[in-house]
Amino acid sequence: MKESDKKNAGLNLFFHNGFVLGLSVLIALVIWFVMSFSEVSEKTPRQIQEVPISIKMSDKAQNDGLAIFSQSQNTIDISVTGNSSVINKLTVDDFLVEANFDPDSTKVTGSSLQSQAISLKVQKAQSLKDFQIVSVEPNEITVEYDRVKKITLPIENEIKYQLDSSYYVSAPAFSETDVIVTGPESIVNKIKRAAISYEVGGTLKQDVSFNTGITLYDADNVAVTDVNREKLTLSTDKIDVTISALPKKTVPIELNLINRPEGFADSRITISPATIDIAASTDKLAAINKFLIESPIDFSTITPSNQSFSLDIPVVADVKNISNVESVQVSFNLNSYKESKFSTTNIKLVNAPSVSNPQLVTKALSVSIMGSEAQISKLTGDSIYCTVNLENVNTTSGSVEVPVTVQVNGANSCWVVGNNYVVTVDMDAVVANAPAQEDNDNDAVATVRATQ
Repeated sequence: MKESDKKNAGLNLFFHNGFVLGLSVLIALVIWFVMSFSEVSEKTPRQIQEVPISIKMSDKAQNDGLAIFSQSQNTIDISVTGNSSVINKLTVDDFLVEANFDPDSTKVTGSSLQSQAISLKVQKAQSLKDFQIVSVEPNEITVEYDRVKKITLPIENEIKYQLDSSYYVSAPAFSETDVIVTGPESIVNKIKRAAISYEVGGTLKQDVSFNTGITLYDADNVAVTDVNREKLTLSTDKIDVTISALPKKTVPIELNLINRPEGFADSRITISPATIDIAASTDKLAAINKFLIESPIDFSTITPSNQSFSLDIPVVADVKNISNVESVQVSFNLNSYKESKFSTTNIKLVNAPSVSNPQLVTKALSVSIMGSEAQISKLTGDSIYCTVNLENVNTTSGSVEVPVTVQVNGANSCWVVGNNYVVTVDMDAVVANAPAQEDNDNDAVATVRATQ
């Protein structure tokens, strides 16, 4: 068949009654199907799930201190119908779900939570959108409410760990010492204390740090948990805890004694406590064999009426005083000791200026001596020597008072009481190139330097 004949045959087909009838039926079916689908789409509901609920409490209830602490549901599901091109694009933001809540505060007793059912109001967020709300599930919810109460509790230590006897373990340090608990009055009224309940594994021989929660307890010492705990708000949910562990040892306390006579026995000195427990790093602890209290005790101040002293224990860097003793008490046994006064003329000048010839105005000096009765009974004024050092005297004329260093010879258990001895020196006599006086022999066993 020629090409032109084929084209003519195709055109003739469109004018055939049977073909036209069949094509018309097919087109009608397609139109019916599209129309039917569109109609079904507009009548078939679409569900928008988990639309949030907004509850507005009355001003009066808020002024009475009331608040909602739980609700049976926070969201609802909404069914809508409409044009598929509209409803298929809907989201939770296209709806407003609200409930007004105006509870009666007189029902709130502080002993239990109150509950009440409230109805929900659902509407379009944008009223012009073309769809219909056909159902809401649920259409009401139940809320629990109470008066708000707030308390502050100290955080107690209930941390458990194993100790090594050769180590010191510090009390746990908390990042917060108190916690503020806020919640329903009926639940908060039952809370009596807060604590860190934790167990550290193994024996503590080094510092440990961890972060943990706070446990609340009621009057029966039962932990507050589950539903009741969920209704509470804490000012802090977690606490940072640090526990220090250091090696420790006991060392003797040593005193700083000034002008102590050689014959005064250690057995006459009582130190309480005599030792102190300290903790430090391993290296630092190994270098410490005694604990020196540097604040001095001067024997010139020790008399029968002043023979007990209290000394503060100093703070030493990187060393912890784990005895928790802040001071030591020191006493001197002066049984068979007495104090006597002696007058001496043994006074000499030393280190005189080369351009002057100073002369003593004071010819005799009265000195108090403390010592054993046996040695005191043998002393005379000749046993006491006084030295006047002119090295720091800045004038070469007139009379001046100069401190005196007093020595007791031949009595190794005696000492000079007081440190304010002075003599008067006349600096007026001028002699060119006058030599300074020579020092005498010094065999003293007790010395004190006086100050102006």
